[in-house]
Amino acid sequence: MDIRGVRQQDMERALAIADPTGNLILDPAASSTRLRVQDSKGRFHRRSHTGRRMPSACYHGHYAFMCHLFDLAPDAVIRSSCIGQGYSLGESYWGGQRTMVYAGRDSFHDQAQPDGGMIADANCGSIMDPLRYADACDCGSEDA
Repeated sequence: MDIRGVRQQDMERALAIADPTGNLILDPAASSTRLRVQDSKGRFHRRSHTGRRMPSACYHGHYAFMCHLFDLAPDAVIRSSCIGQGYSLGESYWGGQRTMVYAGRDSFHDQAQPDGGMIADANCGSIMDPLRYADACDCGSEDA
């Protein structure tokens, strides 16, 4: 993700609000902003299409972080790399990558939904074993 128009302390505050357990973190080794989890058995971990836990943040973790970030900085701009098909609203190519551009809080709320919509419904699995981004985690189960 490329985030502009936001102070570092606002990003850290949005993380703390989105995940009070502290499992959701900004990856310090990434060249751009990347959300990860400290514990792949903790809250907001992502699962691969085979069911393995990953140290990446799931769709719901990204969504919660972005909601709180736009509450703190309503005019922020977030460009997020997209994988999958079926993007139309807000689609652009930036730096040779397919990206979603959220230009402010209203743009984000128009394009992103908690459990449905373009990104949540996009396939992050394979053609033979499809998996929606919104289903690639344990956020809706007891062992989340």
